[in-house]
Amino acid sequence: MEMNAAWNNGPAAQTRPRYIPAPDSLGKFIALSIGSFGIYPALFIYRQWKYFRDKYAMDISPIWRTVFGYFWIYPLFRLIRDDLEKQGGKTAMQPAVSAFLFFLISITYRLPEPWSLIALSAFLPLIPVAMAARDLAAMEPANEGRGAMGGWEWIIAIMGGAMVAFTILITFFPIPES
Repeated sequence: MEMNAAWNNGPAAQTRPRYIPAPDSLGKFIALSIGSFGIYPALFIYRQWKYFRDKYAMDISPIWRTVFGYFWIYPLFRLIRDDLEKQGGKTAMQPAVSAFLFFLISITYRLPEPWSLIALSAFLPLIPVAMAARDLAAMEPANEGRGAMGGWEWIIAIMGGAMVAFTILITFFPIPES
């Protein structure tokens, strides 16, 4: 089933409240993106595809949409923006710009060191998307009462953040050999 057909004709009229997987805050999104070495943005993308698959009864596989994210990132960003606007929300997010920048920054891992470290910032173009998803989630009653970062999230942010900081530090200030 094509995405647009499922989106326009699917069971969008379901009235039961649904949980929308979105970061509670910008700080949480950034901390987990850095601390997980980019795994959290992939999890965010997977959860968004899963949410939209269930909401619009789309015949898709969220895992494969995430694995082949470079091909499916723009349609996801557009879907988030359109869904938010359909519900009366406003966003300055530009799906094409965010998707292009995400792709461009993501492929920098192939550059020689230290330039390959730029790839660690691939989550930056996802920030407007994550905030649009957060705004969309705020419109659903099922999302009320979501808390701040939990224990595992703090561990990931602190330990992973320390490893990222150490990696950057040792790249620019190598330990002298004796």
